[in-house]
Amino acid sequence: MLGRLVSSTDGTSSVAKWEAIALSEDHSLQTNTAERERLIKEHPGESDVLGSPRDPRVKGMLQPSRAFGDGVYKSLAWKPFYRSSPHMRVWTPPYITAVPDVTTHVLGTTDRFLVLGTGIVSSMADSFTPCGAACKASASCVF
Repeated sequence: MLGRLVSSTDGTSSVAKWEAIALSEDHSLQTNTAERERLIKEHPGESDVLGSPRDPRVKGMLQPSRAFGDGVYKSLAWKPFYRSSPHMRVWTPPYITAVPDVTTHVLGTTDRFLVLGTGIVSSMADSFTPCGAACKASASCVF
């Protein structure tokens, strides 16, 4: 997430206004329609590929659709090393990938900081929260 300075004055005092710019996609099946559609398309006939409609997870167990590790979701070669589960009756990996979702951004004069993180940062209620936290930690920002 990129923190961009939108304005530094409100006409009467110096107050920083910030814009949060997402530089990546969330790879959770709960929020990413494209990842859900990809799984359904790649695994026709596997009614359990998304698990429960209320809590979509890869084969009902794994939340992210892109990850390091979790070899059993990528190749049958890993299946003997995992405890069997009802979700493994029909098992046709790969379900997930470690291929990154790469974006580029040309830095501008108002781009001030970059927030890197996984999990907690991407699950925050809104994208301004991490920018606000980063800005408050900096002596150059006023809220």
